[in-house]
Amino acid sequence: MLKYAIELTVFICGAVLMALEIIGGRLLTPYYGSTVYVWGSIIGIILLSLSLGYYVGGKLADKKPKAHFLSLLILLAAMLIALIPFIYFSVIKLFSGLPRMYSPLFSATVLFFLPSLLMGTVSPFAIRLRAKDVGKIGKLSGNLYALATIGSVIGTFSATFILILTLSLPNIFFLLSSALFATAGLLSKRSIMFSAAGILAILLLASIGSSNYSGGDSNPSNYANYSAPANVNIDSLYGLLTVSDAKGIRNFYINGGVMAGMVLGNELSTAKGWHYMDCFEISYLMNPEINDVLVLGLGTGVGSRKLAAKYGADIDNVEINYKVFELAKRYFNFSTSDAMRVYIEDARVFLDDTDKTYDLIISDVYHFDPAEGYETPVHLTTQEFFWLVKEHLKPNGIFAVNIATTPNSAFLKSEYRTIRTVFNNAYIFNCGAQVVIASKDRAYDMNPLKGIAPDLDRFLSTATSPLLNNSYPVYTDAFTPIY
Repeated sequence: MLKYAIELTVFICGAVLMALEIIGGRLLTPYYGSTVYVWGSIIGIILLSLSLGYYVGGKLADKKPKAHFLSLLILLAAMLIALIPFIYFSVIKLFSGLPRMYSPLFSATVLFFLPSLLMGTVSPFAIRLRAKDVGKIGKLSGNLYALATIGSVIGTFSATFILILTLSLPNIFFLLSSALFATAGLLSKRSIMFSAAGILAILLLASIGSSNYSGGDSNPSNYANYSAPANVNIDSLYGLLTVSDAKGIRNFYINGGVMAGMVLGNELSTAKGWHYMDCFEISYLMNPEINDVLVLGLGTGVGSRKLAAKYGADIDNVEINYKVFELAKRYFNFSTSDAMRVYIEDARVFLDDTDKTYDLIISDVYHFDPAEGYETPVHLTTQEFFWLVKEHLKPNGIFAVNIATTPNSAFLKSEYRTIRTVFNNAYIFNCGAQVVIASKDRAYDMNPLKGIAPDLDRFLSTATSPLLNNSYPVYTDAFTPIY
């Protein structure tokens, strides 16, 4: 056994454990959404398994204080992690019929409980193996737990800022498994052959797992231009991005939920299912002098391109996901210019940081939850956010927001009521999605606008009466009862 094999084992296992937690969240999010249920389940299960691992590890260490026995526990953890890419879909499908709050809990338990428990045995085992002087046991345990924590920090940052952006999720699991196989070999000469065999098996499995997962070409540079047939999956910080062509429509998905569609050969036309974007043009009927526009949520960029082509708008686009911007350029013929700018930033952070004001602000930001459908990020639903928007509107400025929900939902009623606490003049249009258009200073009678733009008549005629209802809460940063 190497001189510092125990210390290295504690460090590596700490790194693998936290990387497993981060990657576990990314694995479950496409199926259960990025909700507190997902992250609460993963964090809770790993903490529970760790606590049991500490207990079991302490008892086993007293009975069998041998490095070889610890290496066997680590080998078992490595094998369990290597299996995750091959069983996770079956596990998720098994629990998909449960209520939303329980599905991720049971899935996380099956996938992550045992490997986390086994890694939890490492620290007490390491203390027992290194303990020679009872009088120095406090310093020894402190040093080893510090090493484990440093490893955890490095594992967290590596998974977040490097691994997710460079490797497919199956290959990340295989990498973590390989690290544990190698660690087991460091601890015991008798485990070296098992470790080598495990790593060789991982190299074989990696090609199978990654090809099964990608479902297409994961390298956008392989496509020379936007007109080439698209079938691509790319991992990003905010989910799995997919572009695919079907029946003359190029569709863009995040985590399996379709986010936008472009008609191939007629790029500025609105694809079926995306007519709500035409609703934003009602803003120009209310204020024909609109020039400076802020679009929160770039997506494919088709909506911004249409406003620029039709109205000559000068547009700032804010998109939180840089890879979405890259896909918009490569697959949807989007390009920047002096009058079409893109800022990679969270929508609310951008508004907080800029002093610029606009004639029109469009908020078209939402994500897809497989269980609940399309949802608006919580921090873009509150009274404080709408005040921030209003502060960045010029006199007679207009705010248009896509509220990703159904016409009679409680969320729509709360959101409309929340907007009305900031904007006295707010109008709802059922455009397939629900669009609220609010003006900073003026009230409008929508009826005279009919006929000015005949293609928008169907939207103008569906403007609803105010839905103010005190039984639905106003959303604030302090209280937003949605997930």
